[in-house]
Amino acid sequence: MLEKDFLATERYVAIDSLNFGAYSNEYIKQYQAICSEIDVIAKSFCREIDSSFKGSSINTYCKCIVDNNTDFASRTINLRDKDITLKPWDNWAYTMETPQNGSPRPVASNPDWWQKYNKVKHNRTTTNSQTGLPYYKLANQKNVLDALAALFQLEMYYH
Repeated sequence: MLEKDFLATERYVAIDSLNFGAYSNEYIKQYQAICSEIDVIAKSFCREIDSSFKGSSINTYCKCIVDNNTDFASRTINLRDKDITLKPWDNWAYTMETPQNGSPRPVASNPDWWQKYNKVKHNRTTTNSQTGLPYYKLANQKNVLDALAALFQLEMYYH
């Protein structure tokens, strides 16, 4: 359903690298729905890998998934009938950090599209001091496409 919704936007904006910066209210809705689904599927996948998994953040998902699927971050997704190749989890990795008086926890270098999703989710109407643009403009075709490719890859590994 999420894929069909995204493909339906091509009626108005062609899926093409020339349009990657195009943003819209529809892309905001899709970006949030896709990334929310990534959160749900990643947690479920990690519980499938390790029944005692207790994590609930992208950082803990990273450790679980990358430790058990060493090729995960290097995989590519090709769009059929398009000259577009994506690497949605490129360089997804983590380091273990120990906060003062705390236990070690993973801190991930998360994909750009995930970081931007969080800006859209939590700071949508705030202006980015570097660009002078509100963060909702990050809900663009490229970030939605990357998130959708990431979800597809995650589902393929899970199944």
